[in-house]
Amino acid sequence: MTFTDVHVANLFYDVSLLNVSVYSDADPEGKFRKLFENFIIKPNETHSLEVDLECFEYVIIKVETLEGFHTKTISCLETNFTETFVTKMSSLVNDVNIVTDYNKLASEVAQPMLDDLIEDE
Repeated sequence: MTFTDVHVANLFYDVSLLNVSVYSDADPEGKFRKLFENFIIKPNETHSLEVDLECFEYVIIKVETLEGFHTKTISCLETNFTETFVTKMSSLVNDVNIVTDYNKLASEVAQPMLDDLIEDE
């Protein structure tokens, strides 16, 4: 099996770092091997590479960016595949607040609804 390219369709940020690791059932040590790491990427870029992977039945590819990671198990008989990568939530959330005053929390939740009612009158 030959790993030929990685296409990054979208990212939460304009630039990220890409790491790709591979686990093959033919690896005598049975561990993930880094193909490359800290490769600078931008959305809608395709990165070409020619890596021959030896396998018996399957290969697991792990793709990581600063936004999260994804693993894909591929049958050694597959010739072509596409996979969607979903970011981790921490890359989408900028600020987290913990509220211990439940009256304040109820007021914050209800306020947008009250504002809508006032506008409708």
